[in-house]
Amino acid sequence: MYTTQCKRKYLQIAGQIKKEIFCGNLQGNTPLPTIRKYAIVCQVSISTVSKALQFLERQGIIYARRTTGYYVVPHIYEKKKELAMSLIEDLVTAVRILGYTEEDLLLFVKEYKKDVGK
Repeated sequence: MYTTQCKRKYLQIAGQIKKEIFCGNLQGNTPLPTIRKYAIVCQVSISTVSKALQFLERQGIIYARRTTGYYVVPHIYEKKKELAMSLIEDLVTAVRILGYTEEDLLLFVKEYKKDVGK
């Protein structure tokens, strides 16, 4: 049970950091707050924060500079688009498995936008 909770926690922290980056609050080559600061703010261990940062590094969203910490990759907007395209590809594949076409998906998106706009 501890491992599952820890895993969820580091993924939650990674998600929060990713959101900060993708919302534009942290630009390319910008240093992230220190591991210790994240640990204090998120009320988790340094190990949990390290796992979150390593996860984001493997995704190509941040990079580490020895002795100075983690930074947002310089080409973050391209990475953001790449991740969005990957999500779209997964969605199109899932829709096809359900027996729908890409045209159906576009209609679903339009319907969704109409409903959300209310």
